Amino acid sequence: CSSDLELELRDRVSQIFAAPDELPELCASSDVGISIASTDATPASMIESMASGLPMVMGDAITIDEWITTGEGGEVVDCRDEDAVTAALLKLVRDPGLRARYGKRNIRVTRERLPPPGPALVDLYRDMLARR
Repeated sequence: CSSDLELELRDRVSQIFAAPDELPELCASSDVGISIASTDATPASMIESMASGLPMVMGDAITIDEWITTGEGGEVVDCRDEDAVTAALLKLVRDPGLRARYGKRNIRVTRERLPPPGPALVDLYRDMLARR
């Protein structure tokens, strides 16, 4: 795979380690979510990114296909294939319409499969307060 210098990506790509309270803003400012781990079955970062409306590039780990398949919400690649990862990212970067379709699909899927967190948190807080 070409280095970031050869692709001139240093000023366009960031790897950021952020505090939890910084994540909503970072997700909202992103164009693509990526997780190419080969062992994380259902990464929280994938669910968070999908719920934020991001198209995904995912490593082909167990259960990923329950959320994302190539052409349905993102691209799935062999984690160790740098050229495939690069091609998937370039495909999404070059096609804003595809990113938008995948993003809308990902919002819909997360809303269909996951309950809204609000009511469960209210119940949890009430239960905790009742135990005081």
